Amino acid sequence: MTKKDKWVKIGVVGVDSGQLMVCDPCYIDGQWESEEFKSGAPAKKSFSYNAVCQAVHEDKMFGQLNFKMGHPGVAVGFNSGIGDGLYPVFARIADVDGWGPRVCEVRIVFDECEIVKKHITPADLNKKAKK
Repeated sequence: MTKKDKWVKIGVVGVDSGQLMVCDPCYIDGQWESEEFKSGAPAKKSFSYNAVCQAVHEDKMFGQLNFKMGHPGVAVGFNSGIGDGLYPVFARIADVDGWGPRVCEVRIVFDECEIVKKHITPADLNKKAKK
């Protein structure tokens, strides 16, 4: 990170299942398969709600999700760590040679740390605590 880089709050993300997933939205229509979570049952589909749940279930905390063809890269699922709620999302903006300002890193903050204290007001934290 250089002195020119800056962290910017870009929004919040809601969590109701104790987990999140990162994926390119173009894969949702073509790769996502409907499959409800079944506790203890292995996922039959590679990119489904049950597949995400199984990837992050119990002590694993995170896991790779695969394309229908079986190779990795469609998504990564992970535990939200603290549980359900609204969590702030920050982007590190850096000036990339030849490209200009770009999002170079994204963080979802699940606990109160320095980056949250710098960008979230006490009112925002109170709203989160009431949920």
